Amino acid sequence: VPSSVEHGGAEYVPVSIGERAFDGCYTMVSVSIGDAVASIGNEAFKGCETLTSVSIGDAVASIGENAFGCPHLVEISVSDGNAAFASVDGVLYDKEVSTLLRFPASKRSLDMPATVREIAPWAFADAGAALKGEDPDGNHFRYAKIPAAVATIGAYAFFGSALECLKFSGGSVTIGDYAFAECRSLNYVVFGADFAEVGNDAFSGCRFYDGDARMELRDAMAGHKFTGKDSSHLELYVPPLRGTIIHDGVKYRITDNGADSKKVTAFRLADENATKISIPASISYLGFEWTVTSIAPKAFLRNGNIVSATSEVDVGRSAFHGCRNLFSVTLNGAVSVGAYAFFGCPALKDVDLGCVTALGTSAFSGCGSLARIDLSGVSSVGKHAFYRCALTEADLSSAVDVGYGAFTGTDLAEVRFGNDLSAVDPKAFFGYAFKDGDGGKINVNAGELKGKSFERRAGKALVEVVS
Repeated sequence: VPSSVEHGGAEYVPVSIGERAFDGCYTMVSVSIGDAVASIGNEAFKGCETLTSVSIGDAVASIGENAFGCPHLVEISVSDGNAAFASVDGVLYDKEVSTLLRFPASKRSLDMPATVREIAPWAFADAGAALKGEDPDGNHFRYAKIPAAVATIGAYAFFGSALECLKFSGGSVTIGDYAFAECRSLNYVVFGADFAEVGNDAFSGCRFYDGDARMELRDAMAGHKFTGKDSSHLELYVPPLRGTIIHDGVKYRITDNGADSKKVTAFRLADENATKISIPASISYLGFEWTVTSIAPKAFLRNGNIVSATSEVDVGRSAFHGCRNLFSVTLNGAVSVGAYAFFGCPALKDVDLGCVTALGTSAFSGCGSLARIDLSGVSSVGKHAFYRCALTEADLSSAVDVGYGAFTGTDLAEVRFGNDLSAVDPKAFFGYAFKDGDGGKINVNAGELKGKSFERRAGKALVEVVS
């Protein structure tokens, strides 16, 4: 399409290419649109079966819907001087690269720029269809990942494409009428987005199921993943038992995937170099809410990078055993701390037990920097729980039982016992002597210690405080 033509001695300047202007031109291979063309009409080149490349000049200021709906088109290029449009890797965008206008139907893949906020109507219509028809097992357009930044997908955007895998990354998106209609090859869909609006028949030809029950489109879109042989039956995907979920840098193992009970346990870091970790009471994944039941045994064993940890669930056996740089622990919502959970964490200094009621064997044994910890809510203190810690105070006002050697090797100056105390191992405070106000020895048992408070007066003698 030249910038001007001469006929009968006069010069004529074409200013527009009309609607369906080249429909039915089956022999064109490439088109170069000259600088005098100002607009291109709707479906101007639709049906040009052999057209593989289009070059757009400086003056083109408007392009109609589906103007380049050519089944074998591979590349669209735009002159750098064009003020309205741009081309990135052969794909047509507006000048700001915020709207994807046309993906050539025989281009095989796309890496969508981060600047894209909108996918225009008909942008991917019939993409890959011709190549798949010619070679079903060949290389053609199959995969689309919709970035979270994309807010609008226009009508008929992917209509009739050979799309097989579709992933919505997140965010909030409006989907136009028939946007994914007739995508018969679609067999994998992840709805990660919050859908602000869904147009009529947006997924016409796609059927979503949860077992034998067909799901309404709105229900199906609630963050779920679907798989199938084709779009006629896409089954709700539920991750299998022992499967892995990664959330906020932590790996979780699925322990229950029942219809009414979905549970996981934290078992490893996704990034072993992480310094801070947080384990919530529940996580969301693929449209389901998963209850986090615990931190698994040996989950972070001997990790030398972790500095702080927060958990709303129970801590399993040896979960943080040997984490030499662990300094701070907050247990909000946890009820129990397993045996050896924080054994041998020499830097551990700041511990908030929250509502923890049970401490297992050697739970904090060997934490030489641990001088203060609020034990007022703890009912069960296991064997060697604080062996060789630097504790100076033990508020055991809620304690029911205290195990062998629980406070051996500490530096206790104050100890308080509550009236619920029922069992104390005779060597729970090995190295200390309990005495009454007159200096008489008090035996280490629940009956003698119940309801009493003690302070250290000299050496390792803990003397009863009488109010």
